[in-house]
Amino acid sequence: MLYALPKMARSAIHPRLMEGFDAQLEETKDHLERLLNISDELGCRCHTKGAKALEHMLEAAWSHISDASDELVRDARLLRAAQSAAHYEIAAYQAAWTSASSMGMKSVADMLRKTLQEEHAAGQRLRTIAQKMMRSPARRGRKVLLNPSTSKANRLVMPRQLLVA
Repeated sequence: MLYALPKMARSAIHPRLMEGFDAQLEETKDHLERLLNISDELGCRCHTKGAKALEHMLEAAWSHISDASDELVRDARLLRAAQSAAHYEIAAYQAAWTSASSMGMKSVADMLRKTLQEEHAAGQRLRTIAQKMMRSPARRGRKVLLNPSTSKANRLVMPRQLLVA
């Protein structure tokens, strides 16, 4: 996400979405620092390269994002990609926290719990941004695209609550 978030922020049009990506980038840097601290505490080497599954998920999402000719569609796709990544990260941190807790690694579990709480908060911020985007003046009066014959560039690969046209 360290490399994806700046690109996502540059691609976004909605100001709150740009701000959300910038804030998430700063938190992600803190998460990396925390992971490096955990690595030191455990005496192991921390791989700073991103998870392959997350990389593939973002690559697939980016292909849908980049072919959107409409700015609101692109923002909705960016938001969906960020939400998918947040869910993936929550699952990963939840599993790591559970393992550390069950093995009695209190300080490691505490650091992971803090990151997990921040990821949950980030997910909530994304949901709030999605709701505000749907109430945005630019969105008002626009129809939802559900017609499969519509141009591929403006069809959404999104949950219904994020569809805009």
